[in-house]
Amino acid sequence: MTSLQLASLISFSIAAAGFIITKFWVLPIYTYTTTKKRFMLALRRIDAMLDNSGSVSPKDPELRKLLTSSRKHCMDLVAAYHHEIPVWYKLKLQSRSESPEKASQSLMSLTNFQRIDHARNRLDEIFKTL
Repeated sequence: MTSLQLASLISFSIAAAGFIITKFWVLPIYTYTTTKKRFMLALRRIDAMLDNSGSVSPKDPELRKLLTSSRKHCMDLVAAYHHEIPVWYKLKLQSRSESPEKASQSLMSLTNFQRIDHARNRLDEIFKTL
């Protein structure tokens, strides 16, 4: 085997390994983290809305819109958690007690809140699980 063939084989192997790492590790983790940031941003906006106006109604259209967008981001987060991220990253998230499923359950309770203090409790639960 000539040195040119050996160099070609090594460069091809490095490129293939880089592609695999990028495709199956970096991009899924990046997707998960950006979705999580969007979800947390939507939750912070809901929290700010509840802080600014103590008498916000559960039927407020802007609040309903924020809750709908947060549900979408949460579903995307759970889907990325189950279908995209690698197993070793799931184990890392479990060691940090991060659970999108528990956040999803608390979010469903948040969408049907009747009183502000119940909404605050649900938001606190979601922030703790993420």
